[in-house]
Amino acid sequence: NPAGTSESVLQWQTVLDTVIRERPFIVHPKLHGDPAVLATDKSNNLYMLDNLGNIRWKLPLPGKPLGIIHEIYPKNADSSVYLFNTESFICMVNTSGKFLAHFPVRLAVKATNALTVNSFPGVKDYHILLALADHKIHSFNLNGKPEDGWHNPLFNEEITNEIKTITVSHKEFIFITGKNGKLLITDQKGNIRIKIPKDFRVSTHAMFYLNKTNRKGLFLTTDQAGKVVYIEENGTITEATVTSLSANHY
Repeated sequence: NPAGTSESVLQWQTVLDTVIRERPFIVHPKLHGDPAVLATDKSNNLYMLDNLGNIRWKLPLPGKPLGIIHEIYPKNADSSVYLFNTESFICMVNTSGKFLAHFPVRLAVKATNALTVNSFPGVKDYHILLALADHKIHSFNLNGKPEDGWHNPLFNEEITNEIKTITVSHKEFIFITGKNGKLLITDQKGNIRIKIPKDFRVSTHAMFYLNKTNRKGLFLTTDQAGKVVYIEENGTITEATVTSLSANHY
């Protein structure tokens, strides 16, 4: 409101050790308890604040967290855990501000993106998908150990975007994009699910959606020319021009 003269009422404020990094996250440490706030600062400390702004705990981290902090509830648990990665470690922290047993897990080579957590519908069978500097996608279980049966899809370019997963009719589609726009679509074992034309490139910030608009294809995304792209399950690509956009559009 340009005519406004007063600020809203301040509920609380909390001072951290240094400047906050990225945005804070609202979490629910107990399934039926009060919410809390997770925040990180530029000294790579992770904080939990209660809903009145009091610092419950502070935990030094082994590096800068990449991407968001995932809150998950392990099977048969009423308390959550917090999962994320740095360049060199997979980290899992409990609601008391302690690393779980065997964590942080050191990665064989550096990570190039933020991890994705995937679970099959109906069961809490979690899978951690992460791209490393060897240009491969790696899959880990919730203990941070490499999963058997995963085929480590190989790219010929660095993978910096987070991996996207979409489930359609109980089938998993995993979307992996390289920094130059190369696209790979695999199943839950890392096998090619949809074979994409070699010269096709998606936009820098490409997102993937289930197509509910028409019957041109199963999925929607955009390419580097700013066109809307329909992807059929047989790999056929159909384009539609909506307006003129740069390669870096959102």
